[in-house]
Amino acid sequence: RDRYNKLSGWIRRKPYRYKLFLILYKTLPLLVMGTYGVMIFYGIYKLNREQWIRIIAVPAVTFLVVTVFRKLLNEKRPYEAYDIQPLVYKSKQGESFPSRHMVSVVIIAMAGFYISVLLGSLLLLFSVLIGILRPAAGVHYVRDILGGFFFSLIMGIIGFYII
Repeated sequence: RDRYNKLSGWIRRKPYRYKLFLILYKTLPLLVMGTYGVMIFYGIYKLNREQWIRIIAVPAVTFLVVTVFRKLLNEKRPYEAYDIQPLVYKSKQGESFPSRHMVSVVIIAMAGFYISVLLGSLLLLFSVLIGILRPAAGVHYVRDILGGFFFSLIMGIIGFYII
């Protein structure tokens, strides 16, 4: 709790830091989702049917599995477990592990790698930034981020390269 309060205090102290934090927190996931939409449309014209279905099905299955898993575990979020004021207000209770944002952006990055190493690398960079922002916001633990990262990495390897 003390480390979080120190970090969040540093961000809050300067309005430009807090504003930049909020802009990145909100826009990076949207940028990844928008890129995914473009990937789907790109796939209609440039990928074969199997590849196109794969870039839709693997993320969909991954998202569905992690959503059910989170509901079953129902882990508390940091702002529930500790007396902290998150940088981003959330009213959601539980379902912290694994981070569904992280699962989503990493599986989209894996789909990006399936299409292009450059695209996948860029999306993975955005995933890392999102993975830093979520615990900094006070809405996830680092374990939630790492759990989401590795879950999607495994699902992506299986879905895009093994099956």
